[in-house]
Amino acid sequence: MTYFKLLAKQVRMRVIVWLAILCGMSIGFAPVFGGLYSTEEELRSIEMTLDNPAMIALVGPIPDAAYTTAISFSHQMFLFMALVHGIFGILIANAVSRKAEDDGLTEYLVSGGVKKSTLYFNQVMLGVLINALAGVINYAGLSLMNLESFNNEGNLLYSAGLALFGMLFYMLTIFVGTLVSSADFTFGISLGALVIMFLYRAVTDVADMAYSVISPYNWLSRMYPYAEDNFVWLLPFLSIIVFAAAGWFLFANRDIGGAYLKARGRKRTRKIRTYPGLALRSMRTMIISWLAGLFVIGLTYGAIFGDLETMISENEMLSAAVEAGAIDDPVLFFINMILIITTVIATIPGVMIIGRILREEDSARLEVVNTGTLERRFSRSLVLLTHWGISLIVALLGMVLTTLGMYLASMNVDDIGIGPGDYMLASVNYFSVIAAAIGLGALLLGLSKGLFKVIWLYVGYMFFVAYLGNLVELHDAFHMLTPFHYVENVPINDMDWLAFAGVSVVSVLLFIAGMLLYRRRDLG
Repeated sequence: MTYFKLLAKQVRMRVIVWLAILCGMSIGFAPVFGGLYSTEEELRSIEMTLDNPAMIALVGPIPDAAYTTAISFSHQMFLFMALVHGIFGILIANAVSRKAEDDGLTEYLVSGGVKKSTLYFNQVMLGVLINALAGVINYAGLSLMNLESFNNEGNLLYSAGLALFGMLFYMLTIFVGTLVSSADFTFGISLGALVIMFLYRAVTDVADMAYSVISPYNWLSRMYPYAEDNFVWLLPFLSIIVFAAAGWFLFANRDIGGAYLKARGRKRTRKIRTYPGLALRSMRTMIISWLAGLFVIGLTYGAIFGDLETMISENEMLSAAVEAGAIDDPVLFFINMILIITTVIATIPGVMIIGRILREEDSARLEVVNTGTLERRFSRSLVLLTHWGISLIVALLGMVLTTLGMYLASMNVDDIGIGPGDYMLASVNYFSVIAAAIGLGALLLGLSKGLFKVIWLYVGYMFFVAYLGNLVELHDAFHMLTPFHYVENVPINDMDWLAFAGVSVVSVLLFIAGMLLYRRRDLG
């Protein structure tokens, strides 16, 4: 069996599932837009809805062309699907590169005579194959449906853009994996880059689009499939070659399992005598990085609050919507949308902390400490309880720091209408949403080690419903599957303490069920 076949066999089921989801969403939603916006009035109405700072931050600028069904599809779906394609690329690349090194597989292959150049080349070619396959499936599916206003050039540009975006973050992940010392760091840094680039584009698209060009998301939004069909914006994706070359240079000149950037060791001045202390110490870099990142996100968004009134007054369609009562307070509407997005982002470190237990389980360390051969024993319940508690604290701190950043950056802006207390109340309100997702993660972890991965699909689903649910008029049943449906939109509306308590209680019950199941299932 060749190394390429070994790689393909290793990830084939994950690739099949991901391609079914990715291509199914693009191809499946395309005809839905024809039913949602079938008349000129409906298209004009959704165009008006999207032409405001909050929605530009989410889905990008509106193309300067007649707003057709195909343009509406591309405008609302392109950046969201790019985000999901990026996650797909990161997960697969990390599995076949850095994680394979951590597990010792790469060392075995090299000792068996496989050259490093063969390893690297096949890892890259696997990424080319799966992303090209995604592009071909999307293009073929959109073309075969022959939908009104979906032209061949637009189908090709939409499909190629997503495929290249996925390949970019696939290659970035392999590059990062050659630098850092573990698969966890590789995943965290690559995912962080994916999210930060989205947020950077969101802010600069509203403030000054000229600065957005640094972000790969901006390259996509400037293509305008089905409108201008700017194929020239595929050229920046040649940076994939740069990452591939740099990654090969770094990989070829280091030892297998080595790293250029390592956690700095130092002499311990005190002993760690409890598992919570051990868990905090092992995750502190990740926790500090996420908290700092969320604070910066808050500062970044808060910095543009002062320009919102001006942008709104200069936007004729948005001003008309405000006067007609379609949007009561566009500033609060924008702030609430940002809070929903940052809530989903703050969910990521919380879920990662719960999932860190799997790392201890894979290494068999949990089996060791759960035996009676050690002087100090601790149970699985304590391990899960510790990670759950840390994840909740980090989630709450993340929301507080995000809203604090918003407040500090906008405290000199007049007429926003909300104070620090309102921001903190919003943090507490949306914290219950994160707690529910973490509780679900604990339940899945208790059921099965493999099932835990489903929580990432659920987090993506939460983002999709919050991101596009109202725009594509999803049925209420879809909204009811996320905690956002049950809590109030603070600060637009007053806090609903009963709803907050209900979601919080459900999150605790999910965790308790997960803990009981985890105590009984086999490790590994």
